[in-house]
Amino acid sequence: EIEQAIIRAIESEIAMMFPTARILRMDRDTLHGKHALGRMLDQIRNHEVDIVIGTQLVTKGHDFPNITLVGVILADLSLNFPDFRSSERTFQLLTQVSGRAGRGHKPGEVLIQTYNPQHHSLTCVQAHDYETFQNIELEHRKKLRFPPFSQMALALFSSPDEVRAQSLSQCFCDNLDAITDLDFVFLGPIEAPIKKLNNRYRWMTLLKSPRVSHLHRAISAASQGPISISLRRTDRLSIDINPFSLL
Repeated sequence: EIEQAIIRAIESEIAMMFPTARILRMDRDTLHGKHALGRMLDQIRNHEVDIVIGTQLVTKGHDFPNITLVGVILADLSLNFPDFRSSERTFQLLTQVSGRAGRGHKPGEVLIQTYNPQHHSLTCVQAHDYETFQNIELEHRKKLRFPPFSQMALALFSSPDEVRAQSLSQCFCDNLDAITDLDFVFLGPIEAPIKKLNNRYRWMTLLKSPRVSHLHRAISAASQGPISISLRRTDRLSIDINPFSLL
């Protein structure tokens, strides 16, 4: 909802600044029907619009040869996501959106607005320096034992009852504490970044180990005791090995 509000506010400002411009908005509110995206892309390619305003959808591999200026606002917003891949995803997204400008014979320019201009994701995008970004990111991950320098597992308890979700997660972590013959570390129990989803409260534990087999064994041991973890009909436990997202 915040993203949509920002898009609407930008559209309003652009309309006031350029009253004669033909503006096309590409976001969740305007893409209705299975052919909507195709029609919008045709409008852009046929020079029927002057300014395109959109979300990440605009960056996804579309070829707009006549776009010469791209602007990105709140470019560092994704850096605040509680996920070790946030820097990587920010770098990827900004590299993609920067590639929308100057793809044809006309030169392009990219303007990026940020409150964190010294972050390596942004400085490396500005310099088109993938190698430096990779080296910095790998150094950070090595220090914190994140992939590719470890294996990870995410154990997520959810329940319509918030207290119960937290309690199940706490019992799971207490059982992990009792394991001494496996090489792993864990963080938890903690609230999931998206605390409530589909009317279910979510608590999680993150495990890291050099060996994925140790993660499997630790999760199995923690699920079976010594503190009994008995799931009710409305309780859920999901295990994700090397999760794509920690949200």
